Amino acid sequence: MKKRRTIFNKSVKSISYVLNQWHPFLAVLVFGFASIAAAQEVTSSDIPATELSGHPLFAKDETARAYHIIGNENQRPRKYSEKELSILQDQLVRLTSDLVSIPSYSTNLEACLAITDYVENLFKSSGYIIRRFEKNGAQSMIISKKDGFEYDLIFLGHLDVVDNPDRSSYTPKVIGNTLHGRGISDMKAATAGMIKLFLDNNKNPQFDNYALVMTTDEQIGGFNGTAHLIEDYGLKAKVVFNPDGGHPLNPSISEKGILQIKLTATGKAAHGSRPWEGRSAIELLNEDIEQVKKQFSYGDIDHQSYITFNLGTLKGGEATNSVPAMAEATIDLRYPPTLTVGAIEGKIRNALKNSKLEIMNSADPVSIEPDDEALLDLMRALLKQGRIPSLMHETGGCDARWFTPQGSSILLLRLEGTGGLIDDEYVTIPGLSNYYIVMENFLDEIADNF
Repeated sequence: MKKRRTIFNKSVKSISYVLNQWHPFLAVLVFGFASIAAAQEVTSSDIPATELSGHPLFAKDETARAYHIIGNENQRPRKYSEKELSILQDQLVRLTSDLVSIPSYSTNLEACLAITDYVENLFKSSGYIIRRFEKNGAQSMIISKKDGFEYDLIFLGHLDVVDNPDRSSYTPKVIGNTLHGRGISDMKAATAGMIKLFLDNNKNPQFDNYALVMTTDEQIGGFNGTAHLIEDYGLKAKVVFNPDGGHPLNPSISEKGILQIKLTATGKAAHGSRPWEGRSAIELLNEDIEQVKKQFSYGDIDHQSYITFNLGTLKGGEATNSVPAMAEATIDLRYPPTLTVGAIEGKIRNALKNSKLEIMNSADPVSIEPDDEALLDLMRALLKQGRIPSLMHETGGCDARWFTPQGSSILLLRLEGTGGLIDDEYVTIPGLSNYYIVMENFLDEIADNF
Protein backbone atom coordinates (compact mmCIF):
# COMPACT_ATOMS: atom_id res chain seq x y z
CA MET A 1 0.00 0.00 0.00
CA LYS A 2 1.07 3.52 -0.67
CA LYS A 3 2.77 5.54 2.05
CA ARG A 4 1.73 9.10 2.78
CA ARG A 5 3.47 11.42 5.22
CA THR A 6 2.19 14.57 6.86
CA ILE A 7 3.98 17.88 6.34
CA PHE A 8 4.96 17.65 10.00
CA ASN A 9 6.77 14.35 9.50
CA LYS A 10 8.52 15.60 6.35
CA SER A 11 9.78 18.65 8.25
CA VAL A 12 11.14 16.52 11.08
CA LYS A 13 12.92 14.29 8.57
CA SER A 14 14.58 17.28 6.87
CA ILE A 15 15.70 18.84 10.15
CA SER A 16 17.04 15.53 11.42
CA TYR A 17 19.03 14.98 8.23
CA VAL A 18 20.84 18.29 8.74
CA LEU A 19 21.50 17.59 12.40
CA ASN A 20 22.86 14.14 11.61
CA GLN A 21 25.56 15.77 9.56
CA TRP A 22 26.65 17.76 12.63
CA HIS A 23 25.70 15.84 15.73
CA PRO A 24 23.90 12.46 15.81
CA PHE A 25 23.06 12.93 19.48
CA LEU A 26 21.07 16.09 18.75
CA ALA A 27 19.23 14.26 15.98
CA VAL A 28 18.13 11.58 18.45
CA LEU A 29 16.79 14.26 20.75
CA VAL A 30 14.85 15.89 17.92
CA PHE A 31 13.25 12.59 16.99
CA GLY A 32 12.37 11.87 20.62
CA PHE A 33 10.67 15.22 21.18
CA ALA A 34 8.98 14.99 17.78
CA SER A 35 7.52 11.59 18.64
CA ILE A 36 6.12 12.90 21.91
CA ALA A 37 4.62 15.91 20.15
CA ALA A 38 3.07 13.71 17.47
CA ALA A 39 1.52 11.41 20.07
CA GLN A 40 0.07 14.39 21.91
CA GLU A 41 -1.35 15.74 18.65
CA VAL A 42 -3.13 12.48 17.86
CA THR A 43 -4.93 12.36 21.20
CA SER A 44 -5.81 16.07 21.33
CA SER A 45 -9.21 17.49 20.48
CA ASP A 46 -7.64 19.94 18.02
CA ILE A 47 -9.25 18.46 14.88
CA PRO A 48 -11.44 20.06 12.21
CA ALA A 49 -15.05 20.81 13.08
CA THR A 50 -16.37 17.59 11.59
CA GLU A 51 -19.92 17.04 10.43
CA LEU A 52 -21.16 14.84 13.29
CA SER A 53 -18.77 15.78 16.10
CA GLY A 54 -21.69 16.34 18.52
CA HIS A 55 -23.24 12.93 17.90
CA PRO A 56 -23.13 10.42 20.80
CA LEU A 57 -21.56 7.84 18.46
CA PHE A 58 -18.77 10.17 17.27
CA ALA A 59 -15.38 8.42 17.44
CA LYS A 60 -13.42 11.42 18.68
CA ASP A 61 -9.96 9.92 19.25
CA GLU A 62 -10.07 7.82 16.08
CA THR A 63 -11.12 10.84 14.00
CA ALA A 64 -8.23 12.83 15.47
CA ARG A 65 -5.80 10.04 14.53
CA ALA A 66 -7.09 9.93 10.96
CA TYR A 67 -6.83 13.68 10.44
CA HIS A 68 -3.36 13.61 11.96
CA ILE A 69 -2.35 11.40 9.03
CA ILE A 70 -4.21 13.00 6.14
CA GLY A 71 -4.74 16.56 7.32
CA ASN A 72 -7.70 18.51 6.00
CA GLU A 73 -6.82 17.92 2.35
CA ASN A 74 -8.67 19.88 -0.28
CA GLN A 75 -7.89 18.13 -3.54
CA ARG A 76 -9.63 18.82 -6.81
CA PRO A 77 -12.82 16.71 -7.13
CA ARG A 78 -14.34 15.40 -10.32
CA LYS A 79 -16.45 18.15 -11.79
CA TYR A 80 -19.95 17.82 -13.21
CA SER A 81 -21.68 20.56 -15.11
CA GLU A 82 -25.21 21.41 -14.03
CA LYS A 83 -26.56 19.50 -17.02
CA GLU A 84 -24.36 16.46 -16.35
CA LEU A 85 -25.39 16.44 -12.69
CA SER A 86 -29.07 16.55 -13.64
CA ILE A 87 -28.58 13.62 -16.06
CA LEU A 88 -26.73 11.64 -13.36
CA GLN A 89 -29.50 12.22 -10.84
CA ASP A 90 -32.20 11.24 -13.36
CA GLN A 91 -30.38 7.99 -14.13
CA LEU A 92 -30.01 7.13 -10.45
CA VAL A 93 -33.65 7.98 -9.72
CA ARG A 94 -34.86 5.71 -12.53
CA LEU A 95 -32.64 2.80 -11.57
CA THR A 96 -33.48 3.11 -7.87
CA SER A 97 -37.20 3.37 -8.67
CA ASP A 98 -37.05 0.18 -10.75
CA LEU A 99 -35.52 -1.69 -7.81
CA VAL A 100 -38.01 -0.29 -5.30
CA SER A 101 -40.99 -1.28 -7.46
CA ILE A 102 -40.09 -4.97 -7.07
CA PRO A 103 -41.40 -6.06 -3.60
CA SER A 104 -38.34 -8.14 -2.79
CA TYR A 105 -38.83 -8.67 0.91
CA SER A 106 -36.60 -11.49 2.06
CA THR A 107 -39.24 -14.23 2.25
CA ASN A 108 -40.81 -13.30 -1.10
CA LEU A 109 -38.60 -15.70 -3.03
CA GLU A 110 -40.38 -15.06 -6.32
CA ALA A 111 -39.74 -11.31 -6.12
CA CYS A 112 -36.14 -11.87 -4.99
CA LEU A 113 -35.63 -14.02 -8.07
CA ALA A 114 -37.25 -11.32 -10.23
CA ILE A 115 -35.04 -8.52 -8.91
CA THR A 116 -31.92 -10.62 -9.41
CA ASP A 117 -33.04 -11.34 -12.98
CA TYR A 118 -33.56 -7.60 -13.49
CA VAL A 119 -30.00 -6.81 -12.40
CA GLU A 120 -28.57 -9.61 -14.54
CA ASN A 121 -30.32 -8.19 -17.61
CA LEU A 122 -28.66 -4.83 -17.00
CA PHE A 123 -25.24 -6.46 -17.31
CA LYS A 124 -25.85 -8.95 -20.12
CA SER A 125 -24.03 -6.91 -22.79
CA SER A 126 -21.53 -5.27 -20.44
CA GLY A 127 -18.64 -7.70 -20.80
CA TYR A 128 -18.70 -8.68 -17.11
CA ILE A 129 -18.96 -12.29 -16.01
CA ILE A 130 -22.29 -12.81 -14.21
CA ARG A 131 -22.50 -15.69 -11.77
CA ARG A 132 -25.70 -16.66 -9.98
CA PHE A 133 -25.98 -18.65 -6.75
CA GLU A 134 -28.93 -20.04 -4.81
CA LYS A 135 -29.25 -21.58 -1.38
CA ASN A 136 -32.56 -22.39 0.30
CA GLY A 137 -34.28 -20.18 -2.24
CA ALA A 138 -32.11 -17.12 -1.53
CA GLN A 139 -30.53 -15.55 -4.61
CA SER A 140 -27.06 -14.02 -4.79
CA MET A 141 -24.77 -12.96 -7.60
CA ILE A 142 -21.18 -11.93 -8.32
CA ILE A 143 -20.48 -9.57 -11.21
CA SER A 144 -16.81 -9.23 -12.11
CA LYS A 145 -14.30 -9.50 -14.93
CA LYS A 146 -12.80 -12.75 -13.73
CA ASP A 147 -14.09 -16.19 -12.85
CA GLY A 148 -12.66 -16.36 -9.34
CA PHE A 149 -13.52 -15.61 -5.72
CA GLU A 150 -10.60 -13.53 -4.44
CA TYR A 151 -10.67 -9.78 -5.09
CA ASP A 152 -8.86 -6.61 -4.16
CA LEU A 153 -12.13 -4.73 -3.67
CA ILE A 154 -15.73 -5.87 -3.33
CA PHE A 155 -18.73 -3.56 -3.55
CA LEU A 156 -21.32 -5.33 -1.39
CA GLY A 157 -25.06 -4.72 -1.48
CA HIS A 158 -28.36 -6.44 -0.81
CA LEU A 159 -31.56 -6.34 -2.84
CA ASP A 160 -33.97 -7.59 -0.16
CA VAL A 161 -36.02 -5.45 2.20
CA VAL A 162 -38.17 -5.94 5.28
CA ASP A 163 -41.80 -6.24 4.20
CA ASN A 164 -44.26 -3.42 4.68
CA PRO A 165 -47.96 -4.45 4.71
CA ASP A 166 -48.72 -1.14 3.02
CA ARG A 167 -48.27 -2.25 -0.58
CA SER A 168 -48.26 1.34 -1.80
CA SER A 169 -44.82 1.74 -0.23
CA TYR A 170 -43.43 -0.31 -3.13
CA THR A 171 -44.49 2.42 -5.56
CA PRO A 172 -41.61 4.93 -5.66
CA LYS A 173 -42.55 8.58 -5.34
CA VAL A 174 -40.62 11.79 -5.95
CA ILE A 175 -41.64 14.49 -3.46
CA GLY A 176 -39.69 17.69 -3.95
CA ASN A 177 -36.01 16.73 -3.83
CA THR A 178 -36.60 13.37 -2.11
CA LEU A 179 -37.28 9.88 -3.48
CA HIS A 180 -39.53 7.66 -1.33
CA GLY A 181 -40.14 3.90 -1.26
CA ARG A 182 -39.79 0.72 0.76
CA GLY A 183 -36.18 -0.28 1.24
CA ILE A 184 -34.87 2.77 -0.55
CA SER A 185 -32.44 3.71 2.23
CA ASP A 186 -31.83 0.10 3.27
CA MET A 187 -30.39 -0.26 0.73
CA LYS A 188 -31.78 -0.13 -2.81
CA ALA A 189 -30.59 3.41 -3.59
CA ALA A 190 -27.05 2.52 -2.53
CA THR A 191 -27.14 -0.69 -4.53
CA ALA A 192 -28.43 1.20 -7.58
CA GLY A 193 -25.43 3.52 -7.34
CA MET A 194 -23.00 0.59 -7.25
CA ILE A 195 -24.74 -1.04 -10.23
CA LYS A 196 -24.36 2.18 -12.24
CA LEU A 197 -20.72 2.52 -11.11
CA PHE A 198 -19.91 -0.92 -12.55
CA LEU A 199 -21.84 -0.31 -15.75
CA ASP A 200 -20.02 2.99 -16.25
CA ASN A 201 -16.62 1.33 -15.68
CA ASN A 202 -17.07 -1.85 -17.70
CA LYS A 203 -14.02 -0.96 -19.83
CA ASN A 204 -11.93 0.41 -16.98
CA PRO A 205 -8.90 -1.87 -16.30
CA GLN A 206 -8.97 -0.71 -12.67
CA PHE A 207 -12.00 -3.01 -12.28
CA ASP A 208 -10.13 -6.15 -13.39
CA ASN A 209 -9.95 -7.40 -9.80
CA TYR A 210 -13.06 -5.71 -8.38
CA ALA A 211 -16.44 -7.39 -7.89
CA LEU A 212 -20.03 -6.35 -7.30
CA VAL A 213 -21.73 -8.79 -4.91
CA MET A 214 -25.49 -8.68 -4.31
CA THR A 215 -27.66 -10.90 -2.13
CA THR A 216 -31.34 -11.23 -1.17
CA ASP A 217 -31.28 -12.41 2.45
CA GLU A 218 -29.37 -9.73 4.35
CA GLN A 219 -32.43 -8.69 6.33
CA ILE A 220 -32.75 -12.21 7.79
CA GLY A 221 -29.09 -12.76 8.61
CA GLY A 222 -27.25 -13.33 5.33
CA PHE A 223 -26.69 -17.02 6.01
CA ASN A 224 -27.79 -18.14 2.54
CA GLY A 225 -26.19 -15.22 0.72
CA THR A 226 -22.95 -13.60 1.83
CA ALA A 227 -22.12 -16.33 4.34
CA HIS A 228 -22.81 -18.98 1.69
CA LEU A 229 -20.44 -17.31 -0.79
CA ILE A 230 -17.69 -16.97 1.82
CA GLU A 231 -18.00 -20.34 3.53
CA ASP A 232 -18.85 -22.54 0.54
CA TYR A 233 -16.99 -20.78 -2.30
CA GLY A 234 -14.17 -18.97 -0.52
CA LEU A 235 -15.20 -15.41 -1.41
CA LYS A 236 -12.48 -13.05 -0.17
CA ALA A 237 -11.61 -9.37 -0.43
CA LYS A 238 -8.88 -7.09 0.82
CA VAL A 239 -11.37 -4.21 0.98
CA VAL A 240 -15.18 -4.38 1.29
CA PHE A 241 -17.18 -1.26 0.46
CA ASN A 242 -20.64 -1.70 1.98
CA PRO A 243 -22.84 1.45 2.00
CA ASP A 244 -25.21 -0.13 4.50
CA GLY A 245 -23.85 1.63 7.58
CA GLY A 246 -25.60 4.04 9.87
CA HIS A 247 -24.43 7.57 9.08
CA PRO A 248 -25.00 9.69 5.97
CA LEU A 249 -21.69 10.01 4.10
CA ASN A 250 -19.70 9.67 7.33
CA PRO A 251 -17.75 6.40 7.66
CA SER A 252 -18.62 3.98 10.46
CA ILE A 253 -15.52 2.34 11.94
CA SER A 254 -17.41 -0.21 14.02
CA GLU A 255 -20.66 -2.12 14.15
CA LYS A 256 -21.86 -4.16 17.07
CA GLY A 257 -21.82 -7.92 17.19
CA ILE A 258 -25.01 -9.87 17.76
CA LEU A 259 -25.79 -12.47 20.42
CA GLN A 260 -29.36 -13.80 20.51
CA ILE A 261 -30.19 -16.26 23.29
CA LYS A 262 -33.10 -18.25 24.65
CA LEU A 263 -33.61 -18.91 28.37
CA THR A 264 -35.90 -21.77 29.37
CA ALA A 265 -37.03 -22.36 32.95
CA THR A 266 -38.84 -25.46 34.24
CA GLY A 267 -41.10 -25.23 37.30
CA LYS A 268 -43.87 -27.36 38.75
CA ALA A 269 -47.52 -27.07 37.74
CA ALA A 270 -50.23 -26.49 40.32
CA HIS A 271 -53.67 -24.92 40.60
CA GLY A 272 -53.67 -21.14 40.95
CA SER A 273 -55.60 -21.41 44.22
CA ARG A 274 -52.77 -23.49 45.77
CA PRO A 275 -49.54 -21.93 44.44
CA TRP A 276 -47.54 -23.39 47.33
CA GLU A 277 -47.98 -26.81 45.75
CA GLY A 278 -46.13 -25.71 42.61
CA ARG A 279 -43.23 -23.61 41.46
CA SER A 280 -43.81 -20.90 38.89
CA ALA A 281 -41.50 -21.20 35.88
CA ILE A 282 -42.29 -17.59 35.00
CA GLU A 283 -41.07 -16.33 38.36
CA LEU A 284 -37.95 -18.52 38.12
CA LEU A 285 -37.26 -17.20 34.65
CA ASN A 286 -37.79 -13.62 35.74
CA GLU A 287 -35.26 -14.05 38.55
CA ASP A 288 -32.65 -15.19 36.04
CA ILE A 289 -33.43 -12.40 33.60
CA GLU A 290 -32.86 -9.84 36.34
CA GLN A 291 -29.55 -11.49 37.26
CA VAL A 292 -28.42 -11.48 33.63
CA LYS A 293 -29.24 -7.79 33.32
CA LYS A 294 -26.97 -7.03 36.30
CA GLN A 295 -23.90 -8.44 34.53
CA PHE A 296 -23.29 -5.53 32.16
CA SER A 297 -23.29 -1.76 31.87
CA TYR A 298 -25.77 -0.78 29.19
CA GLY A 299 -25.90 1.95 26.63
CA ASP A 300 -28.42 4.74 26.40
CA ILE A 301 -29.04 7.64 24.04
CA ASP A 302 -25.92 9.41 25.29
CA HIS A 303 -23.68 6.31 25.55
CA GLN A 304 -24.56 4.22 22.55
CA SER A 305 -21.28 2.32 22.25
CA TYR A 306 -22.06 0.05 25.24
CA ILE A 307 -23.78 -3.33 25.09
CA THR A 308 -27.57 -3.31 24.70
CA PHE A 309 -30.17 -5.73 26.08
CA ASN A 310 -33.59 -6.34 24.56
CA LEU A 311 -36.10 -8.82 26.00
CA GLY A 312 -37.75 -9.74 22.73
CA THR A 313 -40.26 -12.46 23.63
CA LEU A 314 -41.62 -13.91 26.85
CA LYS A 315 -43.79 -17.03 26.85
CA GLY A 316 -45.18 -19.12 29.65
CA GLY A 317 -48.29 -20.51 31.27
CA GLU A 318 -51.48 -22.00 29.87
CA ALA A 319 -54.20 -20.41 31.97
CA THR A 320 -54.67 -17.64 34.49
CA ASN A 321 -55.58 -20.10 37.25
CA SER A 322 -52.60 -22.39 36.65
CA VAL A 323 -49.07 -22.22 38.05
CA PRO A 324 -46.87 -22.40 34.91
CA ALA A 325 -44.54 -25.37 34.59
CA MET A 326 -42.58 -23.94 31.64
CA ALA A 327 -41.46 -20.47 30.55
CA GLU A 328 -39.02 -19.15 27.98
CA ALA A 329 -37.59 -15.81 26.94
CA THR A 330 -35.55 -14.68 23.95
CA ILE A 331 -33.05 -11.88 24.38
CA ASP A 332 -31.15 -9.84 21.81
CA LEU A 333 -27.75 -8.49 22.90
CA ARG A 334 -25.66 -6.17 20.71
CA TYR A 335 -22.07 -5.76 21.80
CA PRO A 336 -19.13 -3.53 20.77
CA PRO A 337 -15.84 -4.90 19.35
CA THR A 338 -14.24 -4.52 22.79
CA LEU A 339 -16.24 -7.54 24.00
CA THR A 340 -16.41 -11.16 22.79
CA VAL A 341 -19.21 -13.69 22.54
CA GLY A 342 -17.25 -16.03 24.84
CA ALA A 343 -16.93 -13.45 27.60
CA ILE A 344 -20.59 -12.45 27.38
CA GLU A 345 -21.80 -16.05 27.35
CA GLY A 346 -19.61 -16.87 30.35
CA LYS A 347 -21.13 -14.07 32.42
CA ILE A 348 -24.65 -15.12 31.48
CA ARG A 349 -24.07 -18.78 32.39
CA ASN A 350 -22.61 -17.84 35.75
CA ALA A 351 -25.67 -15.69 36.48
CA LEU A 352 -28.25 -18.39 35.75
CA LYS A 353 -29.73 -20.38 38.63
CA ASN A 354 -33.01 -21.67 37.23
CA SER A 355 -32.77 -21.60 33.44
CA LYS A 356 -31.19 -23.41 30.53
CA LEU A 357 -29.27 -21.26 28.04
CA GLU A 358 -29.47 -21.76 24.27
CA ILE A 359 -27.46 -19.69 21.78
CA MET A 360 -29.84 -18.93 18.92
CA ASN A 361 -27.61 -16.74 16.79
CA SER A 362 -24.35 -14.86 16.97
CA ALA A 363 -22.44 -12.61 14.59
CA ASP A 364 -19.08 -10.90 14.73
CA PRO A 365 -18.75 -7.18 15.28
CA VAL A 366 -17.07 -5.04 12.64
CA SER A 367 -14.16 -2.70 13.28
CA ILE A 368 -11.46 -0.90 11.33
CA GLU A 369 -8.47 1.07 12.55
CA PRO A 370 -8.41 4.82 11.82
CA ASP A 371 -5.04 4.48 10.05
CA ASP A 372 -6.31 1.83 7.63
CA GLU A 373 -5.27 3.03 4.18
CA ALA A 374 -8.60 2.19 2.52
CA LEU A 375 -10.49 4.11 5.21
CA LEU A 376 -8.17 7.10 4.79
CA ASP A 377 -8.80 6.96 1.04
CA LEU A 378 -12.54 7.07 1.68
CA MET A 379 -12.06 10.09 3.92
CA ARG A 380 -9.97 11.77 1.22
CA ALA A 381 -12.76 11.08 -1.27
CA LEU A 382 -15.23 12.81 1.05
CA LEU A 383 -12.86 15.73 1.61
CA LYS A 384 -12.59 16.15 -2.15
CA GLN A 385 -16.30 16.79 -2.18
CA GLY A 386 -15.97 19.60 0.32
CA ARG A 387 -17.16 17.53 3.27
CA ILE A 388 -15.34 17.22 6.61
CA PRO A 389 -16.31 13.67 7.60
CA SER A 390 -16.47 12.27 11.10
CA LEU A 391 -15.55 8.70 11.96
CA MET A 392 -18.51 7.10 13.70
CA HIS A 393 -19.53 4.02 15.65
CA GLU A 394 -22.71 2.18 14.70
CA THR A 395 -25.28 0.29 16.79
CA GLY A 396 -26.64 -2.01 14.06
CA GLY A 397 -25.13 -4.69 11.87
CA CYS A 398 -24.94 -5.74 8.23
CA ASP A 399 -23.56 -8.44 5.94
CA ALA A 400 -20.07 -6.92 6.03
CA ARG A 401 -19.61 -8.75 9.34
CA TRP A 402 -19.10 -12.01 7.45
CA PHE A 403 -15.78 -10.63 6.17
CA THR A 404 -14.47 -9.82 9.67
CA PRO A 405 -12.63 -13.15 10.17
CA GLN A 406 -10.68 -12.49 6.95
CA GLY A 407 -9.30 -9.23 8.27
CA SER A 408 -10.79 -7.29 5.36
CA SER A 409 -10.83 -3.50 5.48
CA ILE A 410 -14.57 -2.84 5.84
CA LEU A 411 -15.90 0.54 4.75
CA LEU A 412 -19.37 1.53 5.92
CA LEU A 413 -21.58 4.57 5.36
CA ARG A 414 -25.04 5.31 3.99
CA LEU A 415 -26.79 7.82 1.77
CA GLU A 416 -28.36 11.09 2.84
CA GLY A 417 -31.97 10.52 3.89
CA THR A 418 -33.82 8.54 6.53
CA GLY A 419 -32.71 5.34 8.15
CA GLY A 420 -34.24 2.03 7.12
CA LEU A 421 -37.25 0.10 8.42
CA ILE A 422 -39.56 3.07 8.85
CA ASP A 423 -42.92 3.63 7.17
CA ASP A 424 -41.74 6.45 4.94
CA GLU A 425 -38.17 5.78 3.85
CA TYR A 426 -36.53 8.26 1.52
CA VAL A 427 -33.21 9.43 0.15
CA THR A 428 -32.48 12.90 -1.11
CA ILE A 429 -32.04 13.22 -4.86
CA PRO A 430 -28.91 15.40 -4.46
CA GLY A 431 -27.73 12.71 -2.05
CA LEU A 432 -27.91 10.11 -4.82
CA SER A 433 -25.41 12.05 -6.91
CA ASN A 434 -23.31 13.03 -3.87
CA TYR A 435 -22.89 9.37 -3.01
CA TYR A 436 -22.07 8.42 -6.60
CA ILE A 437 -19.39 11.12 -6.88
CA VAL A 438 -17.90 10.01 -3.54
CA MET A 439 -17.53 6.51 -5.02
CA GLU A 440 -15.82 7.97 -8.10
CA ASN A 441 -13.44 9.98 -5.90
CA PHE A 442 -12.80 6.85 -3.84
CA LEU A 443 -11.82 4.96 -7.01
CA ASP A 444 -9.25 7.66 -7.77
CA GLU A 445 -7.84 7.49 -4.25
CA ILE A 446 -7.61 3.73 -3.92
CA ALA A 447 -6.28 3.08 -7.44
CA ASP A 448 -2.65 2.61 -6.36
CA ASN A 449 -3.35 0.57 -3.21
CA PHE A 450 -3.20 -2.88 -4.82
